[in-house]
Amino acid sequence: MSGFTLKNISGTRSSFLDNIQRNIRYLSINSRKFDDKLIKQSKAIGASEANENSLYNMHNQGTPYSGYDIGKKEFICYYEKSYATRRDFLRKFAMNGEVEHVLEVIADEAIIYDDNNFFAYPNTRNLKSVLKQEKAKEVVDDLNEAFKKVYFSFGFNCGHDAWHYLKKLLIDGFLAFEIIYDGEGSDDAKNILGFKELDPTSLEPEYRKDEEDNEYRVWIQYRGDNEKQRELLDGNLIYISWARGGFISRLSYVERLVRSFNMLRTMENSRIIWNVINSQYRMKILVPIGTQSEVKARTRLSELRGMYKEDITINDASGEITINGQPNFSFAKTYVIPTKVGEQTEISSFAPEGYDISNTDALKYFWMRFIVETKVPNNRFSMSLEGASATQNFGAEGASREEMRFSYFINRIRSIFQELLLKPTWIQFCLKHPEFLKDQ
Repeated sequence: MSGFTLKNISGTRSSFLDNIQRNIRYLSINSRKFDDKLIKQSKAIGASEANENSLYNMHNQGTPYSGYDIGKKEFICYYEKSYATRRDFLRKFAMNGEVEHVLEVIADEAIIYDDNNFFAYPNTRNLKSVLKQEKAKEVVDDLNEAFKKVYFSFGFNCGHDAWHYLKKLLIDGFLAFEIIYDGEGSDDAKNILGFKELDPTSLEPEYRKDEEDNEYRVWIQYRGDNEKQRELLDGNLIYISWARGGFISRLSYVERLVRSFNMLRTMENSRIIWNVINSQYRMKILVPIGTQSEVKARTRLSELRGMYKEDITINDASGEITINGQPNFSFAKTYVIPTKVGEQTEISSFAPEGYDISNTDALKYFWMRFIVETKVPNNRFSMSLEGASATQNFGAEGASREEMRFSYFINRIRSIFQELLLKPTWIQFCLKHPEFLKDQ
């Protein structure tokens, strides 16, 4: 795979490392030692190595290096060349009211703030039991302090940015942030200063080795661009992906909703157009043209055809209906048609012919299909299909299978999103307690 190759550091590469704080370099290299040992001891060919053209590689990520089947498996959107275009489509698609409502329900379930504006805390309940008694309290206190520094550095203590980032993950499928430290060059970093959001499509991972044959991961940003290209150690980056490399999955949550929502929207539009067309009172007037030439008659017919043409469109974003480009339309229409038969004008009314699709029962099926695809329980929607308000049972004894599956789904989302806080919290803690760097 392009980028997943092991390279020795040349003179130009060492200057890049010289600008990185010394302990961050050590942290990035040390975090790879366990996987590096596994790679060296491995005797078999991994699934991704052996199946270059299989479903493991369905998004054309190329032939990965031998460690791709070991350890963390982020899906790298850099190798999905069509992703940037798909992301633009998904962002516009997510602005539809029904889809936006589903995203907000999921975000509300996954991100729940307490009175102190915290939606998460480090779970240290069982930590003291595995630590030496004389250091247990210090370690737990420093871990909690590290978490607060990271939480405040993100600005999550004021506002609800975490809620928006979760929605963005559900839509885009990827999040990336640079971790910014104090200190510079040979100095040791002591604290995380803040975070900068990055475009995931600009980041390409690469594995290298230093002079001591230690392997570490580098992220190349905007490779090949003389002005924009940057290189970041793995300790300088948070990279989260909805999909997992080596597994069959969609790139984002919203992608699963496209088909069912488009079918529902088509069925709705057909009912709207049918009602608009059939709401007009139509009058037909037959006007005798006598002995006019065929050429004049054809010309007149072309004029009438243009006059009575009806082009109906529905704007999916605003719901606005236009007929021949005009938002307002008349509920009565007169058709004047020339005829060679007869001596006097005939006036009559008529109705358009076609299937009667005024019944909206069919919409219930497609609406239920959409709800199934969302994984959101039906009672989370404010109204049921029959028009009555949906009710909820909050007791454990009243929990349905649907609610239980939804809770499992929310927990899976939280397990992905927690990396946003987990990685920098551990790094911040290790900056104060470097003896824990070797712990995985």
